[in-house]
Amino acid sequence: MKTGKALLLGSAVYFVLSFAPVLYLASRVQAGGVALLSARRLGLLENSLLLGLVVAAFCMTAGLAAAQGIHTGPLAGRGCRWFFLLLAAVPPYVYALACLSVARLFRLNPTGLFPSAAVEVLAYLPICTGISLLALERLPKEPLQLALLMGREEKAFWNVALPSVFPQVLASGGLVFILSVTDFSIPSLFQVNVYAMEIFSDYSAQGRTYHSFLLSLPLTAVAAVVLLLCMGPVKSILMAAPSGAAFPVRGGAAVFAAGRAGVALCMFQVVFPLAALAPYLPSLGWAILLAWEELATSCLTGALAGLLALAPAALAAEFLLAQKGKRWLWYLFLFPIALPGSIVGLGLLEMVNKSPFHRLGRTVWMPALGLAVHYRPICCSCWPGPLPGWTGTSWRWGGCWRGRGGGIFSGCGCPCSAAGCWLPSRWPSCSAWRTWAPC
Repeated sequence: MKTGKALLLGSAVYFVLSFAPVLYLASRVQAGGVALLSARRLGLLENSLLLGLVVAAFCMTAGLAAAQGIHTGPLAGRGCRWFFLLLAAVPPYVYALACLSVARLFRLNPTGLFPSAAVEVLAYLPICTGISLLALERLPKEPLQLALLMGREEKAFWNVALPSVFPQVLASGGLVFILSVTDFSIPSLFQVNVYAMEIFSDYSAQGRTYHSFLLSLPLTAVAAVVLLLCMGPVKSILMAAPSGAAFPVRGGAAVFAAGRAGVALCMFQVVFPLAALAPYLPSLGWAILLAWEELATSCLTGALAGLLALAPAALAAEFLLAQKGKRWLWYLFLFPIALPGSIVGLGLLEMVNKSPFHRLGRTVWMPALGLAVHYRPICCSCWPGPLPGWTGTSWRWGGCWRGRGGGIFSGCGCPCSAAGCWLPSRWPSCSAWRTWAPC
Protein backbone atom coordinates (compact mmCIF):
# COMPACT_ATOMS: atom_id res chain seq x y z
CA MET A 1 0.00 0.00 0.00
CA LYS A 2 2.83 2.38 0.86
CA THR A 3 4.48 1.61 -2.45
CA GLY A 4 1.27 2.33 -4.34
CA LYS A 5 0.86 5.67 -2.57
CA ALA A 6 4.46 6.60 -3.32
CA LEU A 7 3.99 5.82 -7.01
CA LEU A 8 0.77 7.81 -7.10
CA LEU A 9 2.39 10.77 -5.36
CA GLY A 10 5.40 10.67 -7.66
CA SER A 11 3.13 10.48 -10.71
CA ALA A 12 1.16 13.48 -9.46
CA VAL A 13 4.36 15.50 -9.02
CA TYR A 14 5.50 14.44 -12.50
CA PHE A 15 2.16 15.40 -14.03
CA VAL A 16 1.93 18.79 -12.32
CA LEU A 17 5.51 19.81 -13.12
CA SER A 18 5.22 18.67 -16.75
CA PHE A 19 1.99 20.51 -17.52
CA ALA A 20 2.17 23.51 -15.18
CA PRO A 21 4.18 25.80 -17.52
CA VAL A 22 1.86 25.26 -20.47
CA LEU A 23 -1.31 25.49 -18.39
CA TYR A 24 -0.01 28.72 -16.88
CA LEU A 25 0.52 30.21 -20.33
CA ALA A 26 -2.95 29.07 -21.36
CA SER A 27 -4.44 30.85 -18.34
CA ARG A 28 -2.64 34.05 -19.36
CA VAL A 29 -4.27 34.23 -22.79
CA GLN A 30 -6.14 37.51 -22.92
CA ALA A 31 -9.65 37.88 -24.20
CA GLY A 32 -9.58 38.45 -27.91
CA GLY A 33 -5.92 37.49 -28.11
CA VAL A 34 -5.32 35.98 -31.52
CA ALA A 35 -2.11 34.80 -33.12
CA LEU A 36 -2.75 34.88 -36.84
CA LEU A 37 -1.05 32.43 -39.14
CA SER A 38 0.12 34.85 -41.80
CA ALA A 39 1.40 33.73 -45.18
CA ARG A 40 4.97 34.03 -43.90
CA ARG A 41 4.25 31.91 -40.83
CA LEU A 42 2.48 29.30 -42.93
CA GLY A 43 5.61 29.17 -45.05
CA LEU A 44 7.73 28.65 -41.94
CA LEU A 45 5.42 25.86 -40.83
CA GLU A 46 5.79 24.24 -44.24
CA ASN A 47 9.58 24.47 -43.91
CA SER A 48 9.43 22.77 -40.53
CA LEU A 49 7.16 19.98 -41.73
CA LEU A 50 9.19 19.40 -44.88
CA LEU A 51 12.45 19.27 -42.96
CA GLY A 52 10.97 16.93 -40.37
CA LEU A 53 9.53 14.59 -43.00
CA VAL A 54 12.79 14.43 -44.97
CA VAL A 55 14.87 13.75 -41.86
CA ALA A 56 12.42 11.18 -40.48
CA ALA A 57 12.10 9.31 -43.80
CA PHE A 58 15.85 9.08 -44.32
CA CYS A 59 16.52 8.12 -40.69
CA MET A 60 13.88 5.38 -40.85
CA THR A 61 15.28 3.92 -44.07
CA ALA A 62 18.94 4.16 -43.10
CA GLY A 63 18.26 3.07 -39.51
CA LEU A 64 16.39 -0.06 -40.58
CA ALA A 65 19.10 -0.91 -43.12
CA ALA A 66 21.85 -0.41 -40.53
CA ALA A 67 19.96 -2.48 -37.95
CA GLN A 68 19.54 -5.30 -40.48
CA GLY A 69 23.23 -5.14 -41.35
CA ILE A 70 24.22 -5.29 -37.69
CA HIS A 71 21.69 -8.01 -36.89
CA THR A 72 22.90 -10.32 -39.66
CA GLY A 73 26.58 -9.34 -39.73
CA PRO A 74 29.61 -10.19 -37.64
CA LEU A 75 28.52 -7.77 -34.90
CA ALA A 76 25.31 -9.70 -34.16
CA GLY A 77 24.98 -10.63 -30.50
CA ARG A 78 28.10 -8.74 -29.45
CA GLY A 79 28.23 -5.78 -27.14
CA CYS A 80 30.07 -3.75 -29.76
CA ARG A 81 26.99 -3.83 -32.00
CA TRP A 82 25.91 -0.64 -30.20
CA PHE A 83 28.93 1.23 -31.57
CA PHE A 84 26.65 3.84 -33.14
CA LEU A 85 25.97 5.13 -29.61
CA LEU A 86 29.60 6.12 -29.05
CA LEU A 87 28.77 9.80 -29.59
CA ALA A 88 25.42 9.56 -27.83
CA ALA A 89 26.32 12.35 -25.42
CA VAL A 90 27.24 14.77 -28.22
CA PRO A 91 24.63 17.50 -28.81
CA PRO A 92 23.23 17.64 -32.37
CA TYR A 93 24.65 21.08 -33.08
CA VAL A 94 28.17 19.62 -32.78
CA TYR A 95 27.50 17.82 -36.06
CA ALA A 96 26.54 21.17 -37.55
CA LEU A 97 29.77 22.73 -36.32
CA ALA A 98 31.73 19.83 -37.79
CA CYS A 99 29.98 20.30 -41.13
CA LEU A 100 30.72 24.03 -41.14
CA SER A 101 34.34 23.36 -40.21
CA VAL A 102 34.81 21.02 -43.18
CA ALA A 103 33.02 23.47 -45.48
CA ARG A 104 35.46 26.24 -44.56
CA LEU A 105 38.37 24.11 -45.74
CA PHE A 106 36.84 24.16 -49.23
CA ARG A 107 35.72 27.80 -48.89
CA LEU A 108 32.07 26.81 -49.00
CA ASN A 109 29.14 28.34 -47.17
CA PRO A 110 26.51 25.61 -46.77
CA THR A 111 23.03 27.03 -46.34
CA GLY A 112 19.54 25.80 -46.99
CA LEU A 113 17.43 22.74 -46.38
CA PHE A 114 19.84 20.09 -47.68
CA PRO A 115 22.79 20.65 -45.28
CA SER A 116 20.39 21.15 -42.39
CA ALA A 117 18.63 17.86 -43.17
CA ALA A 118 21.96 16.05 -43.61
CA VAL A 119 23.20 17.19 -40.20
CA GLU A 120 19.94 16.25 -38.49
CA VAL A 121 20.08 12.80 -40.10
CA LEU A 122 23.54 12.24 -38.62
CA ALA A 123 22.38 13.50 -35.22
CA TYR A 124 19.15 11.46 -35.02
CA LEU A 125 20.18 8.32 -36.94
CA PRO A 126 21.07 6.37 -33.74
CA ILE A 127 17.46 6.68 -32.56
CA CYS A 128 16.03 4.86 -35.57
CA THR A 129 18.93 2.41 -35.73
CA GLY A 130 18.59 1.48 -32.07
CA ILE A 131 14.81 1.05 -32.14
CA SER A 132 14.96 -1.00 -35.36
CA LEU A 133 17.73 -3.20 -33.98
CA LEU A 134 15.83 -3.69 -30.76
CA ALA A 135 12.71 -4.70 -32.72
CA LEU A 136 14.66 -7.15 -34.91
CA GLU A 137 16.28 -8.77 -31.89
CA ARG A 138 12.88 -9.29 -30.28
CA LEU A 139 11.27 -11.05 -33.21
CA PRO A 140 9.93 -14.47 -32.12
CA LYS A 141 11.73 -17.44 -33.68
CA GLU A 142 8.74 -19.61 -34.47
CA PRO A 143 7.13 -17.54 -37.29
CA LEU A 144 10.52 -17.01 -38.92
CA GLN A 145 11.43 -20.70 -38.76
CA LEU A 146 8.04 -21.61 -40.21
CA ALA A 147 8.47 -19.10 -43.04
CA LEU A 148 11.91 -20.51 -43.82
CA LEU A 149 10.51 -24.01 -44.02
CA MET A 150 7.85 -22.89 -46.48
CA GLY A 151 10.02 -20.71 -48.72
CA ARG A 152 13.28 -18.91 -49.28
CA GLU A 153 15.03 -16.70 -46.75
CA GLU A 154 14.33 -13.63 -48.87
CA LYS A 155 10.57 -14.25 -48.65
CA ALA A 156 10.85 -14.80 -44.90
CA PHE A 157 12.37 -11.33 -44.55
CA TRP A 158 9.88 -9.48 -46.76
CA ASN A 159 6.76 -11.38 -45.66
CA VAL A 160 7.44 -11.96 -41.95
CA ALA A 161 10.36 -10.03 -40.48
CA LEU A 162 9.81 -6.65 -42.14
CA PRO A 163 6.02 -6.46 -41.54
CA SER A 164 6.60 -7.41 -37.89
CA VAL A 165 9.07 -4.58 -37.19
CA PHE A 166 7.58 -1.98 -39.54
CA PRO A 167 5.31 -0.38 -36.88
CA GLN A 168 8.32 0.17 -34.61
CA VAL A 169 10.33 1.58 -37.52
CA LEU A 170 7.53 4.05 -38.27
CA ALA A 171 7.36 4.95 -34.59
CA SER A 172 11.10 5.72 -34.57
CA GLY A 173 10.58 7.99 -37.57
CA GLY A 174 7.74 9.72 -35.77
CA LEU A 175 9.95 10.42 -32.77
CA VAL A 176 12.65 11.85 -35.02
CA PHE A 177 10.00 13.98 -36.75
CA ILE A 178 8.93 15.45 -33.40
CA LEU A 179 12.52 16.21 -32.42
CA SER A 180 13.15 17.88 -35.77
CA VAL A 181 10.06 20.10 -36.00
CA THR A 182 10.29 21.33 -32.41
CA ASP A 183 13.97 22.37 -32.64
CA PHE A 184 15.52 25.36 -34.38
CA SER A 185 19.19 25.16 -33.33
CA ILE A 186 20.45 23.27 -36.40
CA PRO A 187 18.26 25.00 -39.04
CA SER A 188 19.26 28.42 -37.72
CA LEU A 189 22.96 27.58 -38.21
CA PHE A 190 22.24 26.90 -41.90
CA GLN A 191 19.97 29.94 -42.31
CA VAL A 192 16.79 27.91 -42.63
CA ASN A 193 13.80 29.70 -41.11
CA VAL A 194 11.51 27.30 -39.29
CA TYR A 195 8.35 27.71 -37.25
CA ALA A 196 9.97 26.83 -33.89
CA MET A 197 12.30 29.79 -34.30
CA GLU A 198 9.32 32.08 -34.99
CA ILE A 199 7.88 31.25 -31.56
CA PHE A 200 11.06 32.29 -29.81
CA SER A 201 11.53 35.35 -32.04
CA ASP A 202 7.98 36.51 -31.35
CA TYR A 203 8.62 36.51 -27.62
CA SER A 204 11.97 38.28 -28.05
CA ALA A 205 10.34 41.00 -30.12
CA GLN A 206 7.09 41.52 -28.22
CA GLY A 207 7.56 39.93 -24.80
CA ARG A 208 4.02 38.52 -24.78
CA THR A 209 4.17 34.95 -23.55
CA TYR A 210 0.50 34.27 -24.22
CA HIS A 211 0.95 35.31 -27.85
CA SER A 212 3.91 32.97 -28.22
CA PHE A 213 1.82 30.21 -26.65
CA LEU A 214 -0.91 30.72 -29.24
CA LEU A 215 1.69 30.64 -31.98
CA SER A 216 2.96 27.28 -30.72
CA LEU A 217 -0.44 25.58 -30.94
CA PRO A 218 -0.23 24.53 -34.64
CA LEU A 219 3.20 22.99 -34.15
CA THR A 220 2.14 21.33 -30.91
CA ALA A 221 -0.97 19.89 -32.57
CA VAL A 222 1.07 18.33 -35.38
CA ALA A 223 3.60 16.85 -32.96
CA ALA A 224 0.82 15.57 -30.69
CA VAL A 225 -0.91 13.74 -33.55
CA VAL A 226 2.37 12.10 -34.57
CA LEU A 227 3.05 11.11 -30.96
CA LEU A 228 -0.44 9.59 -30.71
CA LEU A 229 0.23 7.46 -33.80
CA CYS A 230 3.56 6.34 -32.31
CA MET A 231 2.16 5.31 -28.94
CA GLY A 232 1.04 1.79 -29.93
CA PRO A 233 4.41 0.60 -31.27
CA VAL A 234 6.26 2.52 -28.56
CA LYS A 235 4.28 0.85 -25.80
CA SER A 236 4.64 -2.59 -27.39
CA ILE A 237 8.45 -2.26 -27.34
CA LEU A 238 8.48 -0.83 -23.84
CA MET A 239 6.34 -3.65 -22.45
CA ALA A 240 7.99 -6.49 -24.41
CA ALA A 241 10.46 -8.73 -22.66
CA PRO A 242 13.50 -10.14 -24.47
CA SER A 243 12.52 -13.17 -26.57
CA GLY A 244 15.76 -15.10 -26.22
CA ALA A 245 18.57 -15.53 -28.69
CA ALA A 246 18.33 -13.51 -31.89
CA PHE A 247 17.29 -15.31 -35.05
CA PRO A 248 18.58 -13.29 -38.02
CA VAL A 249 16.96 -13.51 -41.46
CA ARG A 250 19.37 -12.18 -44.07
CA GLY A 251 17.10 -11.59 -47.05
CA GLY A 252 18.46 -11.24 -50.58
CA ALA A 253 21.42 -9.49 -52.14
CA ALA A 254 19.67 -6.10 -52.15
CA VAL A 255 18.95 -6.34 -48.42
CA PHE A 256 22.54 -7.39 -47.78
CA ALA A 257 23.91 -4.40 -49.73
CA ALA A 258 21.52 -2.00 -47.99
CA GLY A 259 22.58 -3.35 -44.62
CA ARG A 260 26.25 -2.81 -45.34
CA ALA A 261 25.53 0.71 -46.59
CA GLY A 262 23.57 1.46 -43.42
CA VAL A 263 26.37 0.19 -41.18
CA ALA A 264 28.85 2.30 -43.16
CA LEU A 265 26.66 5.38 -42.62
CA CYS A 266 26.56 4.69 -38.87
CA MET A 267 30.35 4.43 -38.87
CA PHE A 268 30.54 7.73 -40.73
CA GLN A 269 28.18 9.25 -38.20
CA VAL A 270 30.67 8.36 -35.46
CA VAL A 271 33.89 9.20 -37.30
CA PHE A 272 32.84 12.42 -39.07
CA PRO A 273 32.66 14.85 -36.12
CA LEU A 274 35.84 13.42 -34.61
CA ALA A 275 37.75 13.77 -37.86
CA ALA A 276 36.33 17.21 -38.65
CA LEU A 277 37.25 18.65 -35.26
CA ALA A 278 40.60 16.84 -34.94
CA PRO A 279 42.64 19.80 -36.31
CA TYR A 280 41.43 21.88 -33.39
CA LEU A 281 42.60 19.40 -30.72
CA PRO A 282 45.99 21.13 -30.17
CA SER A 283 44.15 24.23 -28.97
CA LEU A 284 41.66 22.27 -26.88
CA GLY A 285 43.51 22.83 -23.61
CA TRP A 286 43.68 26.58 -24.15
CA ALA A 287 39.98 26.69 -25.06
CA ILE A 288 39.11 24.81 -21.88
CA LEU A 289 41.12 27.28 -19.82
CA LEU A 290 39.32 30.21 -21.44
CA ALA A 291 35.86 28.72 -20.98
CA TRP A 292 36.28 26.72 -17.79
CA GLU A 293 33.59 28.70 -15.96
CA GLU A 294 31.04 28.10 -18.73
CA LEU A 295 31.99 24.41 -18.89
CA ALA A 296 31.64 24.04 -15.13
CA THR A 297 28.27 25.78 -15.20
CA SER A 298 27.05 23.55 -18.02
CA CYS A 299 28.14 20.37 -16.23
CA LEU A 300 26.58 21.51 -12.96
CA THR A 301 23.36 22.48 -14.74
CA GLY A 302 23.14 19.10 -16.46
CA ALA A 303 23.84 17.17 -13.27
CA LEU A 304 21.19 19.10 -11.32
CA ALA A 305 18.69 18.68 -14.16
CA GLY A 306 19.25 14.93 -14.22
CA LEU A 307 18.79 14.62 -10.47
CA LEU A 308 15.64 16.76 -10.52
CA ALA A 309 14.18 14.75 -13.40
CA LEU A 310 15.05 11.25 -12.26
CA ALA A 311 12.92 10.63 -9.17
CA PRO A 312 9.53 11.86 -10.53
CA ALA A 313 10.20 10.21 -13.89
CA ALA A 314 11.06 6.86 -12.29
CA LEU A 315 7.98 6.88 -10.06
CA ALA A 316 5.75 7.87 -12.97
CA ALA A 317 7.23 5.12 -15.16
CA GLU A 318 6.64 2.49 -12.48
CA PHE A 319 3.08 3.75 -12.12
CA LEU A 320 2.52 3.49 -15.88
CA LEU A 321 3.98 -0.02 -16.05
CA ALA A 322 1.43 -1.07 -13.42
CA GLN A 323 -1.49 0.37 -15.46
CA LYS A 324 -1.75 -2.33 -18.10
CA GLY A 325 -4.14 -1.78 -20.99
CA LYS A 326 -4.54 1.98 -20.41
CA ARG A 327 -3.06 3.43 -23.55
CA TRP A 328 -4.60 6.87 -22.95
CA LEU A 329 -2.65 7.14 -19.70
CA TRP A 330 0.63 6.49 -21.50
CA TYR A 331 -0.23 9.14 -24.05
CA LEU A 332 -1.15 11.66 -21.38
CA PHE A 333 2.11 11.23 -19.46
CA LEU A 334 4.31 11.31 -22.58
CA PHE A 335 2.42 14.13 -24.31
CA PRO A 336 4.88 16.83 -23.07
CA ILE A 337 7.42 15.37 -25.52
CA ALA A 338 5.41 17.12 -28.25
CA LEU A 339 5.72 20.55 -26.63
CA PRO A 340 8.33 22.97 -28.06
CA GLY A 341 11.11 23.59 -25.58
CA SER A 342 10.82 27.34 -25.93
CA ILE A 343 7.19 27.27 -24.75
CA VAL A 344 8.03 25.14 -21.73
CA GLY A 345 10.88 27.52 -20.91
CA LEU A 346 8.78 30.66 -21.30
CA GLY A 347 5.97 29.31 -19.16
CA LEU A 348 8.25 28.16 -16.39
CA LEU A 349 10.23 31.39 -16.44
CA GLU A 350 7.14 33.54 -16.08
CA MET A 351 5.73 31.29 -13.35
CA VAL A 352 8.91 31.57 -11.29
CA ASN A 353 9.34 35.32 -11.87
CA LYS A 354 5.83 35.98 -10.54
CA SER A 355 6.27 33.73 -7.50
CA PRO A 356 8.10 34.14 -4.18
CA PHE A 357 10.92 32.09 -5.73
CA HIS A 358 11.79 34.73 -8.34
CA ARG A 359 15.39 34.85 -7.10
CA LEU A 360 15.92 31.44 -8.70
CA GLY A 361 15.92 33.19 -12.08
CA ARG A 362 19.45 34.44 -11.39
CA THR A 363 20.90 31.08 -10.32
CA VAL A 364 21.92 27.84 -11.98
CA TRP A 365 18.83 26.19 -10.52
CA MET A 366 16.61 27.93 -13.06
CA PRO A 367 18.00 26.33 -16.24
CA ALA A 368 18.40 23.06 -14.37
CA LEU A 369 14.71 23.10 -13.41
CA GLY A 370 13.71 24.04 -16.94
CA LEU A 371 15.71 21.21 -18.48
CA ALA A 372 14.35 18.76 -15.93
CA VAL A 373 10.76 19.74 -16.71
CA HIS A 374 11.28 19.56 -20.46
CA TYR A 375 13.16 16.24 -20.58
CA ARG A 376 11.39 14.43 -17.74
CA PRO A 377 8.98 12.64 -20.15
CA ILE A 378 11.97 11.23 -22.06
CA CYS A 379 13.52 10.07 -18.79
CA CYS A 380 10.18 8.41 -18.01
CA SER A 381 10.26 6.55 -21.32
CA CYS A 382 13.84 5.43 -20.53
CA TRP A 383 12.85 3.57 -17.40
CA PRO A 384 13.20 -0.19 -18.04
CA GLY A 385 10.71 -1.30 -15.41
CA PRO A 386 10.78 -4.21 -12.97
CA LEU A 387 12.56 -6.84 -15.05
CA PRO A 388 13.87 -9.84 -13.09
CA GLY A 389 17.56 -10.29 -13.79
CA TRP A 390 17.68 -7.10 -15.88
CA THR A 391 21.11 -6.08 -17.13
CA GLY A 392 22.32 -3.16 -19.18
CA THR A 393 22.35 -5.28 -22.35
CA SER A 394 18.73 -6.44 -22.14
CA TRP A 395 17.22 -3.17 -23.28
CA ARG A 396 13.69 -2.19 -23.96
CA TRP A 397 12.55 0.59 -26.23
CA GLY A 398 13.49 3.12 -23.59
CA GLY A 399 17.04 1.82 -23.63
CA CYS A 400 17.20 2.43 -27.35
CA TRP A 401 16.09 6.01 -26.93
CA ARG A 402 18.45 6.23 -23.99
CA GLY A 403 21.16 5.96 -26.58
CA ARG A 404 20.63 9.65 -27.42
CA GLY A 405 21.42 10.66 -23.86
CA GLY A 406 22.56 7.85 -21.65
CA GLY A 407 22.34 4.55 -23.49
CA ILE A 408 26.09 4.31 -23.76
CA PHE A 409 26.19 3.95 -19.98
CA SER A 410 23.56 1.22 -20.03
CA GLY A 411 25.36 -0.57 -22.82
CA CYS A 412 28.34 -0.82 -20.46
CA GLY A 413 26.10 -2.37 -17.81
CA CYS A 414 25.44 0.69 -15.64
CA PRO A 415 22.03 1.17 -14.03
CA CYS A 416 19.32 2.91 -15.98
CA SER A 417 19.33 5.65 -13.37
CA ALA A 418 22.63 6.86 -14.81
CA ALA A 419 20.91 7.25 -18.16
CA GLY A 420 18.07 9.20 -16.65
CA CYS A 421 20.50 11.55 -14.96
CA TRP A 422 22.72 12.02 -18.00
CA LEU A 423 20.04 12.66 -20.61
CA PRO A 424 19.29 16.30 -19.75
CA SER A 425 22.97 17.02 -19.11
CA ARG A 426 23.83 16.84 -22.81
CA TRP A 427 21.42 19.68 -23.60
CA PRO A 428 22.28 22.50 -21.16
CA SER A 429 23.21 24.87 -23.98
CA CYS A 430 20.32 23.88 -26.23
CA SER A 431 18.91 26.86 -28.06
CA ALA A 432 15.47 26.25 -26.60
CA TRP A 433 16.82 27.37 -23.24
CA ARG A 434 18.35 30.68 -24.23
CA THR A 435 15.39 32.09 -22.34
CA TRP A 436 17.37 31.73 -19.14
CA ALA A 437 19.58 34.80 -19.67
CA PRO A 438 19.90 36.56 -16.28
CA CYS A 439 18.20 39.95 -16.16
